[in-house]
Amino acid sequence: MSSVNAHDAGAPAGPDVEQVMWQLAVDAAGIGTFDWDLRTGELRWDDRLLTVFGMTREQFGGTIEAFNAALHPDDLPRVSAALEQAIATCGEYVAEYRIIPPGGEQRWVAARGRAIAGEDGRAGRLIGAAYDTTATVEAEAVVARTLESMPTAFFHLGRDWRFTMANSEALRLLQMPRHELLGAVIWEAFPSAVDSDFERHYRKAMESGEPVGFDAYYPEPLDAWYEVRAWPSPDGLGVYFNDVTARHRAQQQMRVIAERDELLARVTTELTGTLEPSEALHRLARLLVPRLGAAAAAALVDTAALDGRFAVLRQVGGWHVQDETDVRGRSGAGSVQFLPREVMASLDRDRVVTDVTDPTLRAALVADALPDVTGPVVALPLRGRERLVGVVVVAARPDTEFSEEELDTLTAIASRAGLAIDNARLFAEQRDLAEGLQRSLLSRAPHPEGLEVAVCYEAAAHTAQVGGDWYDAFVLESGDTVVVVGDVVGHDTESAAAMGQMRSLLRGIAVHSEEGPADLLRGVDKVLHRLGSQTTATALVARISAEDDETGARSVRWSSAGHPPPAVRGADGDCRLLESGADDLLLGLDPTAERTESTAVLAHGALLVLYTDGLVERRGEDLDVGLERLCETAGSLELDERVPLSTWSDGLVAAMVPADKRDDDVALVAVRVGEELPRAAVEPDRAPAREHATAVMLPADPTSVGRARRVVREAIAEQGTVVVDRSGEVQPVDDEAMLATSELVTNALVHAGTSVLLRVTAGPRGVRVEVQDGSAHSPVPRAHSVTSATGRGLRLVDSVVDRWDVSRHPDGKTVWFQIGVPPGLEVAPDEPAKGSVPGRRVVLQRVPLLMHWAWQEHAAALLREYLLMVLAEDPAALETHAAASDALDLLREGVPAPPSAEGGPDAVLSIAEDGPEAAAEVVLEVPERSVASFAALDRTLAAAVAAARDGRLLGPPTQPEIEQLREWLCGEVARQAVDGAEPQAWPGTVAPSGVRRVVEETVGAQLLEGAGAALLADEESVLVGVTPQALALLGYADEHELLGRPVLAVVPPRFHQAHVAGTTLHATNGRDVLMDVPLQVPVVHADGEERVLGIRVTAHRTGSQAYFLARLSPAVAPPG
Repeated sequence: MSSVNAHDAGAPAGPDVEQVMWQLAVDAAGIGTFDWDLRTGELRWDDRLLTVFGMTREQFGGTIEAFNAALHPDDLPRVSAALEQAIATCGEYVAEYRIIPPGGEQRWVAARGRAIAGEDGRAGRLIGAAYDTTATVEAEAVVARTLESMPTAFFHLGRDWRFTMANSEALRLLQMPRHELLGAVIWEAFPSAVDSDFERHYRKAMESGEPVGFDAYYPEPLDAWYEVRAWPSPDGLGVYFNDVTARHRAQQQMRVIAERDELLARVTTELTGTLEPSEALHRLARLLVPRLGAAAAAALVDTAALDGRFAVLRQVGGWHVQDETDVRGRSGAGSVQFLPREVMASLDRDRVVTDVTDPTLRAALVADALPDVTGPVVALPLRGRERLVGVVVVAARPDTEFSEEELDTLTAIASRAGLAIDNARLFAEQRDLAEGLQRSLLSRAPHPEGLEVAVCYEAAAHTAQVGGDWYDAFVLESGDTVVVVGDVVGHDTESAAAMGQMRSLLRGIAVHSEEGPADLLRGVDKVLHRLGSQTTATALVARISAEDDETGARSVRWSSAGHPPPAVRGADGDCRLLESGADDLLLGLDPTAERTESTAVLAHGALLVLYTDGLVERRGEDLDVGLERLCETAGSLELDERVPLSTWSDGLVAAMVPADKRDDDVALVAVRVGEELPRAAVEPDRAPAREHATAVMLPADPTSVGRARRVVREAIAEQGTVVVDRSGEVQPVDDEAMLATSELVTNALVHAGTSVLLRVTAGPRGVRVEVQDGSAHSPVPRAHSVTSATGRGLRLVDSVVDRWDVSRHPDGKTVWFQIGVPPGLEVAPDEPAKGSVPGRRVVLQRVPLLMHWAWQEHAAALLREYLLMVLAEDPAALETHAAASDALDLLREGVPAPPSAEGGPDAVLSIAEDGPEAAAEVVLEVPERSVASFAALDRTLAAAVAAARDGRLLGPPTQPEIEQLREWLCGEVARQAVDGAEPQAWPGTVAPSGVRRVVEETVGAQLLEGAGAALLADEESVLVGVTPQALALLGYADEHELLGRPVLAVVPPRFHQAHVAGTTLHATNGRDVLMDVPLQVPVVHADGEERVLGIRVTAHRTGSQAYFLARLSPAVAPPG
C-alpha cells in the first residue's frame, strides 16, 4: 500500500514497478519477443510469440529453419532479405508477412527488431518483437477492395504530395498506369494542376484540415471536367472524383439554348408590341445588332407588281455597330428596290440565304441598306401564311463567319418575325358557328339584380377525355335565379351528349313550370324514364329568391340527386356545408324516387358555391377530407368586393386542384348576394380607343396552362373587353376566352412537347389569342367515334369562339382564336397557306378499319397514362410523347373510319355478310420530320403495354392482335419511308393453333358457377375458363383443348376484326357495342366447321382483373 501511496504522491517509480508496467503493456498488446543468437543459431521465442504462431515449444524447435517453415512460401524471400540486410548492417529489421500455423488458417504478423554487434563489430544477436496484425490487414483489404470496386475514382496523396493509392477508375480517368502513378508527385505528374483550382483547394484542405468540394477543368491531354471531393487526414489527402464533362457541356448547351430562347422571346415581345409592319421590322433589326451581327437592315415586300415582272422591296431602315458600346440607326428608310420575280421566288424558297452573292440580290438587299459591308451577309426571308412579307439582311462581325448556332437562331427569328408581320396585315372574318354540345354546356353567367354569378369550367390537366360535368345558371320569369351543377356518369362523348341533353331538359322544365328544385328533379326523372334514356347523373339544383329582406338577405332552396353538398361562405369568411340530411338517388335510376328539398338564408355578402366532384375528390382519400379542405380554402381565400367574383372562383379552383394535379374536370358556379361590379359600357359602333398586346414564352410544363389563363385574363380585365351579341346586349368574354386558352395551350404542351409562345391582343371590343408551338402537325377536330376518349378540344373551342384557325410555318404551327373584334382586325383573315410540306409517300394496303379505329382509342389512352407515369422521372418523356402523338394523329387523319363505327350491334355484325371492313389502299403523306415519330410511337406503346401488363398503369394491356397491327403500321412507315421498300399488305389476324398462355385450371370458378354453357376470357382475350356444357356445344372433350387459347380460336375469321375491336373499345372506355346483347352468331366448332349458337357476353371484374363471360345456347330458329 505504501508503495502505491508513494507513487500517487509523485515519488519516482522503482525498477520493479517499471518492469511490471512494461510487461502489462506488452501483454495488453499481444506482443511476443524473439532472440536469435547468430553464433550458435539458437532462436528463442517467448510464450506469447509461440501463441501468435500457433505452436507449442516442442513444435517450434528453436531454429531459423523452423521459423522459415512457418512462413507463407511467397513471403519467405522478402523476409529473408530483410533479415540479411539487418545482419549485414547491424541495422533495423522490419517485416510484415503471412504465416501458416499448424492446422490453422493463414494469419498476418508484423515484426520489428535490431541486429546487435559483438566485440568484433559484426552482428552477434538479433532481437525483436512481433505481433498478430491479421485483423488490421483484413480490414485494410476490405477498404482496398471497396475502393477498387467503386464506380467513383479515388486516389490518396501522402503529406509529401505523392500518390500512395489509386483505384482502377482513377487510373482510367487519369490515363496513367498504376506503376507510373504510385509514388509520383502530383504536381510533376500533372503539371497543369499547378496554380489551378486543383492546387488551391488541395492545399487549403491540407492546411485547414477541412474537407473541400469543387468542380474544375483539366486541359489536354485529359480535356475533362471533374467533380472533386477531398478529405484531409493525418496521413495525407483522400480524393474522390467523377468525370462530369458531359454534364458541363450539357449545362453550356442549356445556357446557349436559354440565351437563344431569351432572344426569341424578346423578338416576339417586340414584334407583337406593334401592329405596324414597318415598325416591327425596324425593331427586329435593332434586336439583331450586336447580338448576332455587326449590322442589320430590313425591308417590306410590297404586294404591288410592275408589269407582273418585279416585286417591290421598301426599306424600313437598319442598325449598325458604331463602336463596341454604341449601336446606331442607319439611314435608308423609305427607299425602294425592284427585284425580278424569279429572284424573289428563289429567295422565298430558302430558309436563310447564307451567302448573298447574287449581284442583283446583293444590290437590292445590301448596297443601299449596308453600303459599308464587304464581308459575309445572310438574308432572312420573312414568310407569312401565304407569301413572303419581308427580308432582313445581317452582316457578320469583322473577320468572322456565322456559326451554325447563329444561323439556326436567325432562322427561328425569321419564322417568328414573318408571322408577326403577317398577323399585322391580317383581318378578322365574321362567320356564324352553330352552337355545339360544349357551347350549350358553357353558357355565360346571367346578371340578376342584386346577385353576382360566376361560372368556371376547368378540364383535367393531363387528359383530353370528354367528361359529363356541367353547370347552368339562368333567371326565371319570376325573377328567381336557378343555378345547377351536375355530372353524368361516364367519360366519353356519349356521356357529354347525354349531359347536354340533360342540361337542356332541366332548363326547359324549369323555365316552363317554374317548379321548385325537388319537383324539378322529379320531372327530369320522369322524362328520362318515359323517353327510355339510360343516362344516370348526379345533380344539384338551387333556386335563389328574387326578393331580399330588410337586411339584404336572400332565401335559397336546393335539392340534391346524389351530388356533393353546396358550400356557403359568409361575409366574415366563415364557410360551411349545407347538409340536407337526405340521401337522394341519382337521376335516371328510379322515376318514383322521393326528392327532398331544403332551405337556407343567404345573408348580404354571403357566397353560395356549387361544384362537381373533381373539386374535392382525390384518389385514395375520403370525400369528407376533400369537403373539409373546400371549406378551409374557401374561407381563407380573400374575397374583395372590388374584384370580380370570377377571379375568386378561378383562385378557388387553382388552390383546390392545381393545374398539374387535376385528374378530373371541374365545373363550378358561385353566387354572391350583393350588387355585381359595374361592367364597362361599350357602344356597338365605337372603334377601340386603346389596345393591349403582349407575348409570353411558356415552358413545356403543365403549370403553363394556368399562367396562360392569367395573361389572357389580365389583358381582358385591363381593357374591360366585352362583345355585343345579336340582341344588342353587352356580354363578357372571360369564360369563353379562359376555356379556349386552356384547350389550345394544353394541346400544344401535350401534343407538341415544346415550349409555347402565347400572344394576346385585346381591346374593348374583342380579344385574339395565338398559341405557337414547335410541331408542324396541324391539330384536327376529331369526329370519327362516339366512343372517342380524346379529341374534344378543338370542337369545344369551335363552339365558344367567333373564329379560329391554324397556320404552319417552318418551325411549327400557330393556332389562334378570336372573340369579338380585336384592335386593328375588322375583316376576316385570309385562309391559311395550304402549301405542301416535304414528305414521304407511304401506301398501306388492306388496312383493317375496325381494328384501327379501336387501336386509335386504346393507343391514345395508353400514351396519356404512360406519360403521366414517366414524366416526373423523365422530363424528356414529353418530347417523346409529342412525337408519338404526331404519328398517331397522322394515321387518324389518313385512315378512314369504318362505316359501322357509329352503329349498334346490327351495324357491327353486318360485316358478317358484307365481309371485314378494310381499306384496299390508304396513301399517307408523311412529313419528313414525322417519319421518326412512328419509331417513337412504336417504342412508347411497347413500353406502355409492358407497364400495363406489370400493373403499373390503370388501363389494361393491349391485345396481341392490336399489338400486331401497331407493329405492322409502324413497320410499313419505316420500310417504305426509310428503306424505300415496296408495300406489304396487312396479313390479317389468324388464330394461333397452340395456346397463348398456360392455364393449369379454370379461373373464375365463381363466375362460371350456374352459368350453364359458358366460356370465360380475361382482358387479353385468352380463354381461362370453360364449363362442361360449353365443351359439349363446341365439340371438345377436354377443357385443356381450349384453356389458354385466344378467343379467336372459336371466332370465325370474318369476325376477328369485330371481336378485337369490340373488346379493345370496352377495355379502353367502357363502350358496350356487343355487351349484354342476345345474339345468334356462328362459332368455330372443334371439327373446324361453323355452327350458329346463341351468345350473350357480359363484363365482370374480380379485384383488379377484368373478365368477359360468354353464355352459349343452341340457336333458336326465327318464328315462321
